[in-house]
Amino acid sequence: MPTPADASPAAPAAQARNAWALYQRNGFRDTGELGDLMPDGVRREHIMTKSLVA
Repeated sequence: MPTPADASPAAPAAQARNAWALYQRNGFRDTGELGDLMPDGVRREHIMTKSLVA
């Protein structure tokens, strides 16, 4: 019986890439700053910004 895709160890990395791509498609850019620790205690948030002028 196959396991769900979100149960694999690579799933969080794939989800992060998908989220990153979604934000970029909607005009957000990475500032290069790191934010607070994520709940796993290892990774950090990435601070993103979006220009509000057209």
